[in-house]
Amino acid sequence: MQVYRDFQQSDATHDDAHEALEAHATIKTLLDQLETAPAYDHKWVPKFQELKKLVEAHVDAEENEMFRKTESIMTPQEAEELGVAVANAKQAISGNAPIAEGGTPERT
Repeated sequence: MQVYRDFQQSDATHDDAHEALEAHATIKTLLDQLETAPAYDHKWVPKFQELKKLVEAHVDAEENEMFRKTESIMTPQEAEELGVAVANAKQAISGNAPIAEGGTPERT
């Protein structure tokens, strides 16, 4: 994602971007583990709870810390475009995305 490259290049957001990318890697690892683990595995629910907690903390950190620093590294137009992209992604994830032909949410 281009925005992380921009954040990594700025002193104001470099550390936040690094932490966010590390969180992305951990989230992906947990998703992969959950996908391949049998649902009846006694470790599945605790791993899912760990994933949920990590995703919530990650989203909170991005929205309330990193994205608030965009003024220092982006033009107002770039910040607005980022805000629209984040809102569209949230809408798609929550299931409120416009329905495309074929019955699945459109990806923006």
